Amino acid sequence: MRIGISIVDYGDPKWLKDCLDSIKTGASSYNYRVFYCNENNIGFTEGNNRNIIDFLHESQEEETAPIDWVWSLNNDTIVPPETFQAIQKVLPELDEKIGIVGF
Repeated sequence: MRIGISIVDYGDPKWLKDCLDSIKTGASSYNYRVFYCNENNIGFTEGNNRNIIDFLHESQEEETAPIDWVWSLNNDTIVPPETFQAIQKVLPELDEKIGIVGF
């Protein structure tokens, strides 16, 4: 199962650093992208959409399997390590018709 983490950053470097540190500690196998909205605030949704497009293009260029899930985070999110264990347990058990899950 491939999970991409999309982070939309609105500016405070400390928030982003803390967020990335929490991801790197618990999710070494996850791929993440940060969309920086500092100059033109296009919004959380558009920033995530651009990251998702990049995830999909990346898989085509590298001829790897596309991501199965995108996890959208605010830049001020601190992810507890047990969250990654819960994700690995819950997502494979979900019905394929489910499009959105909140953690």
